Amino acid sequence: MPVYRDDEGKIVEEKVREKTELETQHSVNALSQGYRLQEYELVRVLDFGGFGMTYLGYDHNLDRPVAIKEYFPWDLAARTSDHSVVPKASEFRDTFEWGLDRFSGEARTLARFDHRHIIKVLRFFEAHGTGYIVMEYAEGETLSKYLNDQGVLTESELKEILFPLLAGLEAVHEADFLHRDIKPGNIVIRAEDGSPMLIDFFAAHQTIGSKSRSFEAILTPGYAPVEQYSTRGDQGPWTDLYALGAVCYCALTGEVPDDAIDRTHDDPLVPLAERCDEDQASQGFLLAIDHALQVDAKARPQTIDAWRDELIPKPIPKSP
Repeated sequence: MPVYRDDEGKIVEEKVREKTELETQHSVNALSQGYRLQEYELVRVLDFGGFGMTYLGYDHNLDRPVAIKEYFPWDLAARTSDHSVVPKASEFRDTFEWGLDRFSGEARTLARFDHRHIIKVLRFFEAHGTGYIVMEYAEGETLSKYLNDQGVLTESELKEILFPLLAGLEAVHEADFLHRDIKPGNIVIRAEDGSPMLIDFFAAHQTIGSKSRSFEAILTPGYAPVEQYSTRGDQGPWTDLYALGAVCYCALTGEVPDDAIDRTHDDPLVPLAERCDEDQASQGFLLAIDHALQVDAKARPQTIDAWRDELIPKPIPKSP
């Protein structure tokens, strides 16, 4: 939905969608439309998460739309009449401030990356007792909506989305950073050229979870591997690979994989190699995705480079 100035200089969207039930539920805590955060004017709420919300904003200095993420951990924080964000109780203060520090640290880490297929962080600042991350705003639709409109994909169609994401995520992994919440809703397909972009790296709920048990359950069933269900789980590149494998499974079948916890005993998940025919995808490609979806973290590919080698079918040697 393009954002622009009208003839009177007001910031408007070409089309305004109806609020979702979740937006209505949390709207009492959201900053209002037209509110100014320094040079940024808020247009509407784009998304809510367990630790904050993301607004569509307009940068009046650079005359362009941006996405602005506000640190607002729902279980710990409240909005005051002067728009400040404060801990709900004194016993939450240390956890709230620790999470804010992690939030700002992750923003500064991601700001170092400048990759076409990774959301670009433009700025971080603090105001109203909390933190704000300003990011690029790409016109497009989420992979969730794309799949809903297009139906299941073929191997060639899926590779056009998957391989660019792997290239961007590989740069992030090389900096010892993880996404931790890869799912179709966190992948945007750009309207201008159909290229994919991975968004919402700020899984602060994962780090806050080690300080507050109330955050431990905030993850995405079907896409989160078993190690994310425990603060003691050994997470690494293999964690994001499981989630990407789950995205691929959904794209090829139209179904979200069974929850990882439900797969630990008598695994009900039917492997892709047994579900898809050769007209949709090659056996080698399907086996590679099944490999990434192994419940045991050590049984999965351990790096993007290793998994990429599996995803590209090896040529069959010609007989002499």
